[in-house]
Amino acid sequence: MKKILLAVLATALVAGGAASAPTAVAAEPYPGTVMTSTDAGGPRKMQAGKRPKSSVYVKTAGNGRAVGTIRVRYQHKASGTSRFKSVAYKGKRVTFFGPKLAKVGPWQIRAIFQPKSGSVWKTSRDSYSLKVIKKKKKKKR
Repeated sequence: MKKILLAVLATALVAGGAASAPTAVAAEPYPGTVMTSTDAGGPRKMQAGKRPKSSVYVKTAGNGRAVGTIRVRYQHKASGTSRFKSVAYKGKRVTFFGPKLAKVGPWQIRAIFQPKSGSVWKTSRDSYSLKVIKKKKKKKR
């Protein structure tokens, strides 16, 4: 009789949740789990000494809007010279002017999306190439 009473009591406790371990709340975010993809673009050719106009957009899985920082690196392919630019990202396409590029030749522009710490978004990146050509000489009249 005692065994049956204990079995019924144990079953009632487990079914009622009193003897179960606390569970994680389902609404808690899981940092770095939602995929993102960065789309960077700008001019493919420009004159030396000018500032390229770049734009960056971060696409997300689902309908959320990613928030974080975009860090753009302008790197000359032959010499390895680099210039950097950082801008805040709040879910919409960001358009900005980069640094003046004086060296002639091909440049690699790489945009990296870094989400806010503790957010559900993953880091993503994209790149494109830009060719800097010599300045046009002014004609004398």
